[in-house]
Amino acid sequence: MAKKRCRESKRKWEHEKLEETEDLAKRQEIRQLYQKTGQLKKGFQPRTSMCKNKKGELLGGEKEIRKRWMEHFKELLNTESNGK
Repeated sequence: MAKKRCRESKRKWEHEKLEETEDLAKRQEIRQLYQKTGQLKKGFQPRTSMCKNKKGELLGGEKEIRKRWMEHFKELLNTESNGK
């Protein structure tokens, strides 16, 4: 399932970049055209979105990650000051 999502993301990314490149060529924006061509040459580079919970286990779901970040900042920001 993860491989399927990566392939879908890659195809979507490639399609978007090709459309952007074609549009730049039509508008004759050469500098941006070369920049996009360089990006296409590098290829798709998937990003992994993961973080660890309090026990050190990896979390991979978007909702789980958001929930963990909320917990982290609540703990960080809701501490009582020691008279400072």
